[in-house]
Amino acid sequence: MPYSLVAQEADLAPGSTLFLYTDGLDEAEDADRQLFGKKRILEVVQTASKEPRTLIERMMQTAADFVGDTEQSDDLTMLAIQWRKP
Repeated sequence: MPYSLVAQEADLAPGSTLFLYTDGLDEAEDADRQLFGKKRILEVVQTASKEPRTLIERMMQTAADFVGDTEQSDDLTMLAIQWRKP
């Protein structure tokens, strides 16, 4: 499958946090084959600390609680970057 790169720009204000993730997060399944989904991701992002390490730890714990002992078939990669005021 060919890949294409698309350049995008966004202006971030000081204190903003950028959260990136692979589809392994929103497509993580529980025992009933329900997806973790973008809605849950957004809920965590809106309620968790915006400090990158804390945000990722909270997202990982929330996803782990959701899937339980269900074996996952995809990788799960997350990156959070915060622009701090100088």
